[in-house]
Amino acid sequence: IVQTDDTKAPNTPLSQTEWNNFTPPSRGTPGRREGAGTRGRCPGGVTALIPTSTLGRTASEKPTIYYYIPTSLEAVWVKFELLDEENKPLYETNFQMKQTKAGVIGLDLSQLKDAPSLEVNTNYHWYLTIRCEPDTLDPSGDIVIDGWINRVALSPTQLKQFEQTEPRERLNLYAEEALWYETVRTLAQLRLSNPEDTIILQRWSELLNSVGLGNIAPQPLVKSELGGSLQ
Repeated sequence: IVQTDDTKAPNTPLSQTEWNNFTPPSRGTPGRREGAGTRGRCPGGVTALIPTSTLGRTASEKPTIYYYIPTSLEAVWVKFELLDEENKPLYETNFQMKQTKAGVIGLDLSQLKDAPSLEVNTNYHWYLTIRCEPDTLDPSGDIVIDGWINRVALSPTQLKQFEQTEPRERLNLYAEEALWYETVRTLAQLRLSNPEDTIILQRWSELLNSVGLGNIAPQPLVKSELGGSLQ
């Protein structure tokens, strides 16, 4: 593995960013980063890549949620739900993961049909349910992880900075605003496009270690082929 000469490490340590200082709304229930061990085809250890508080900030209308699956899965159904701060359902969709290798997967909300845009200064509670046994009505074999998203507004100056900055340098700006979802997405995309870049690997590991997910840092990033909707 060779570190490229033109790669510069961002100045702001991700480990010093206050990812974990956010508190989920008192009117809602706490999130759950790791799905409980289950029986059948569903593996234990499925984990959402979110802070320990389970609430992460974003400036995006439709961010990407990353989660880790420890074993390969084939032809399983996934349900995604979005609720407001008082757990009122806002959106629900079901789709199939045709084939998924073990590793970290990104669920891009902008790719989900009719997914609503998040409003600024608003908390949202999301649920991701992996239905390993979709033909049965018994939900006990499902894996459920959930977390919180708070969308914040950026100033025109900040938006201009983001537009004029390369992704790897943009990490500084994300860290300053504690934008968790943008930081994870940017590092994941940089890892995929620069798999041998040791600085990016170091930053990815630093980020996950800062929220107690260092054991997931060495795992690969994988793409899941999505099938049609479950009717």
